[in-house]
Amino acid sequence: QGERMKMIAFLICAVACVSLALCEEPKVIDATELDQLKEHAGQDIVVEGLVTDIGSTQTKSITFINLGLPKKQGFVAVIFKKNLEAFPEGFDAYKDQKLRIAGKLSLYQNDKPQIEVSSPEQIKIVKPE
Repeated sequence: QGERMKMIAFLICAVACVSLALCEEPKVIDATELDQLKEHAGQDIVVEGLVTDIGSTQTKSITFINLGLPKKQGFVAVIFKKNLEAFPEGFDAYKDQKLRIAGKLSLYQNDKPQIEVSSPEQIKIVKPE
């Protein structure tokens, strides 16, 4: 009887621990920590940093929000044309702001950390404390 109760208690604890891990907030990584970002390729994370540039390709097929480092040197949030309608206000509100971008990190050209953004819910402005 005692062993059975211990086993049940153990299983309850194990399930609770797994549930907590699944609900855990994704790790927040500074946009300038490129090596650390690259280690999290393929994972859901949150990248935080100051906006250094917002722009788009000549054809307007891709919009970029660069965080932490100048253009083409660091992390970028990528918004493809198919997702632009999710941003009717555009991107001006993000200029000169500190942002948190959430999503699955990928490496563009195997080297440049990026997150594809398809909805405004993935972008949070970090207010100064």
